[in-house]
Amino acid sequence: MPKTQIGKLQVMRYRSEFIIDVSPKAASQLLSDKIKHVKWNSNAKEIHTIESLDKDMEIRHIVSPGYLMGLVAARDFCNICGVTKIQQTGIYFAYYVSVDCRKCPPSKKYVRAHTYPSGTILYPIEGEPNKSRVVSITQFDAKVQPRSLAETLYPSLMALYSSCMKRGAQKLLE
Repeated sequence: MPKTQIGKLQVMRYRSEFIIDVSPKAASQLLSDKIKHVKWNSNAKEIHTIESLDKDMEIRHIVSPGYLMGLVAARDFCNICGVTKIQQTGIYFAYYVSVDCRKCPPSKKYVRAHTYPSGTILYPIEGEPNKSRVVSITQFDAKVQPRSLAETLYPSLMALYSSCMKRGAQKLLE
């Protein structure tokens, strides 16, 4: 698991890659539709729109559950999120990055985590229109101490994200 030093911060960076059984367009809907997203992604407990910036981009408040029987408290994020299609390629790109927003101040109920520029790329697979190659790169500071706990927990959460997205894609087909 690579770590990146940004100033005094140690940013955790994770990359995962997997195949799902839906087209990139359908997969992009799994990411952009808040109701569907919360249903398939057990790492997201709540997602609320704070402000729509345009038809494909909004500021969202995202709450993650606590983990390890409360040892890691629930986190919240205030992120700009969006999905865009790269024309003539069939590739979709979902992006997210933390932003300070006066409409979404930190709450005492959660630990405010910070997402650095991150994204999920949904590639079409030649000859298989109902499959996508998913590459997800996430960079964040979840403010988990001790650091060794974060280094143990977060790789398993990325694996959970991958398996949840695969199950979400299957449910989308039902």
